[in-house]
This record gives sequence, C-alpha cells and structure tokens, in this order.
Amino acid sequence: IYSLERLKNSSLKSINPFSRSKKVVEVIKKLDSDIACFQEFDKSLVSDVQKINYQVIHSRRKEWFFMNEGLSIAYKSDKFDLISQTTIDLDELKDKMKSKDYEHGMIALFVKLRHKLTGAFISVINTHLLSKRDQMQVNFAECARLSTEIHKKLSKEDIIILCGDFNQTPTTCTL
Repeated sequence: IYSLERLKNSSLKSINPFSRSKKVVEVIKKLDSDIACFQEFDKSLVSDVQKINYQVIHSRRKEWFFMNEGLSIAYKSDKFDLISQTTIDLDELKDKMKSKDYEHGMIALFVKLRHKLTGAFISVINTHLLSKRDQMQVNFAECARLSTEIHKKLSKEDIIILCGDFNQTPTTCTL
C-alpha cells in the first residue's frame, strides 16, 4: 500500500519492470557509458543489460523481500576487470543508535575495477539513502557510515566515482 501511494502519479506501464526494460536498455545503449550506476533497479533487467556488452553487479535491498529491486553497477567488460565487490549495510546503525528509525534496508554497493588499458584502479560506489524528510538524522548517519566504509576500502591511487540517490533537494540540509 505504501508503494502504491508513492506511485499514484505513475502509469502502470512506466513502473512495470518488464515494460520499462526496453527503455532502460535503449538509454544505456544511447549513452554508451563505460560505467553506469542504477538505483531502484530490478534484477530482471540485468540480463538485458548484459546482452549489450556490460557486466552487471546487482545487490538487492534487504527490506524489500518481495521485490528484486536494488542497486546495480554496470561496466564494459572489454574495458575493465572486476577486482572486488562489497555490499555495505547502512542499517548497522540501528544497533549503535538503539532505534528502529535506522532500519530501512538501505545499502551501498562498492565495486573496485581495474582499467585494462592503463591499469588504473577505479572504485565505484553506488547508494540510495532514505527519503523520509522527517528523519534527516538518518541521512546524516547513513552518510557517516558510508564514508567510514569507503575510507577503509580505498587506496590513495584509486579513482573514485560516487553515485546514488541521496534524496536531497536544493532546500534540504547539505549532507
């Protein structure tokens, strides 16, 4: 019910992962990016993206046990080697903060790639932060946790790409 209320202005065709699959793949083909990050990405789209010469790392949000939605990082396999991948649980804050306010199934996906031509290491981080405006303290805590985990995994030589849906607007607090 919560999801349906949030999507009341969307057509059923636009939110159906099978209907939007073709459109997503068309956009990816048109942009021809070496690396692309997606939030609210349904796992059913992974095979379609792989058919156009991308490797896809997908991690499903914990709380969404009834959907395959999550974060994905796609990269051109002819340009990059996968070195490592990690899903960062942003909900670990709930124990430290002793509050259920910090339990929303939010994650970050950390992928380390090596560029085949130059040998450069590229760390790609993709996240989707909580969107509840009355709980901005959760956004700050998620960012702090993410920052801590990123710093543990980086080396000084890494090129960093940070992507995501931070659920911020020009009028919200700066993270």
